Amino acid sequence: MTARMKCLKCSYSFDSRTLPIGDENVPQNQECPKCSGQAVEMLPSWSPVKSWNYPLEMINGHMVVDVDGRRCLLDTGSVECITDEAEPTLEFAGKSWSATQKFMGVMLKDIAEQVGTELDAMIGSHALSSLSWMPLMDEGIVSFYHSTPLEWHDKMAWKQARQSLAPMITVRQYSRNYNAVIDTGAKVCYARRSLWDGVTGNIVNTTDFFPTPKGIEQFDVPMKMAAIGMGGAVRKQRDKDGNLTGTLENTQLQEIVLPLGVLPERLELLFEGFGADFILGPELLQAIPMAFGLEGGRVFVGQADH
Repeated sequence: MTARMKCLKCSYSFDSRTLPIGDENVPQNQECPKCSGQAVEMLPSWSPVKSWNYPLEMINGHMVVDVDGRRCLLDTGSVECITDEAEPTLEFAGKSWSATQKFMGVMLKDIAEQVGTELDAMIGSHALSSLSWMPLMDEGIVSFYHSTPLEWHDKMAWKQARQSLAPMITVRQYSRNYNAVIDTGAKVCYARRSLWDGVTGNIVNTTDFFPTPKGIEQFDVPMKMAAIGMGGAVRKQRDKDGNLTGTLENTQLQEIVLPLGVLPERLELLFEGFGADFILGPELLQAIPMAFGLEGGRVFVGQADH
């Protein structure tokens, strides 16, 4: 959980993590992140936001979370949650989610074989678009919330996201805007062939797979390194007391460099299905801090570490 705190020295307000002690939630971090002041108080009108934290492991480019002992593939590119249970449901983040037994006509065990690990379920956008969540890639944790934590507004800018089959944002390449979907089920990031052809540099090769009604299709993926911009982000301003206001200011985010693959021509129609020019997989989340906000359809973006 988090609690809203205010520094008595500089009046800066911020979110502090809490520890459950008895029936109370006691703030864990009392130091002001702005002036390092030690005297802070909890704002009385603030209601702590409950979170569910699950271990995250990257396996062959795929995000696998441990939900109370069940290994789940995190896949924003799948609409449904998938399990192999006779009466399929999935319990996580304090809710029970409906599920199916197949994805694109393929059973979960077939997907698990391609990922390279045992899977008990796949968490799709049916659930993920109904929650606020943030993968902490370096810490190996994914945190889920039923509302968007205010601390995300403190630390990150945000971009408006549209939900097609997966969350879609605007990115920039060579001074032009393009639509990009964030598909955490994709092993690598992809660009339309026409855009990929315009990228210079050495080619390295990997493999990926795609479920079809006829079974799993494996294919080779040539990749080049390319710069992607996150332009068009905004953040809330603060008043003289350090409190967030409703006024927005534009924020310039640095470019990030990602390996971009190209799909076989027979699979290029995936871009049409998404209505996008780029398909960005977990490599994006490893390159720059990101969070997904239920309220207002937002993708929160931090600064990449260099």
